[in-house]
Amino acid sequence: MPAAVFRPEVLDETGGVRWATQASQSLGFGLHVVRDLEPRQALVMVGGKFVRELDPGELPARPDGNWLNVLHQATGTTDEGALILAGQGTSGWSFAFDLSGLTAMDDEFDLPGMPGSTFRAKIVAQLPPGPLTRALFSCSVNGDEHLMFSDGSEDSMFRLAWTDTLPPEEFPPPLRPAAEAAGVHPDENDFDTYQGLRTICALAGLAWTPEEFRNQRLAMGYF
Repeated sequence: MPAAVFRPEVLDETGGVRWATQASQSLGFGLHVVRDLEPRQALVMVGGKFVRELDPGELPARPDGNWLNVLHQATGTTDEGALILAGQGTSGWSFAFDLSGLTAMDDEFDLPGMPGSTFRAKIVAQLPPGPLTRALFSCSVNGDEHLMFSDGSEDSMFRLAWTDTLPPEEFPPPLRPAAEAAGVHPDENDFDTYQGLRTICALAGLAWTPEEFRNQRLAMGYF
């Protein structure tokens, strides 16, 4: 994992990564990262339907409803309300960013390559065999945030709730360098709401400004 440097312009006043928190507009969202899959495969992994590739800078500067409008223009309908954007991080990581949070429920983390998976079994054939190293940060509309990580092996699941701010040395070894890069940004109640978000962005090389995010080559789809 490359050392992720969170420049001041990357983070907001709460310690959140601005490209994700601004795009979600305080609503729920889910950020999935996975090793050794292409972005379009990551989009399918979370249950999304691919629509088309976006050119760098094609998304409008202000998310508002504008990003959803890009999806509606591409599909010719307004029925798809859950926008998913997938792209490439660094060191073999891809991400799928779900602006609705619909793909980020706890029971939906049990996907192909993880024990006991029954959810979205129809997409197993589209993914490589074997366990997947993956992580999820989810933020719900009621303010619950958490991080989950698994390398696909038995008993590898790690969960971090927003009330469980931890020092980096208490993260599992695969996440420890990312947690060190993420640092700790406690609020007035000593909670670090976005420790998990910064950790997942450090892990996958997603420490971008909103403009840098828009300038990535993205795959667009919906859930």
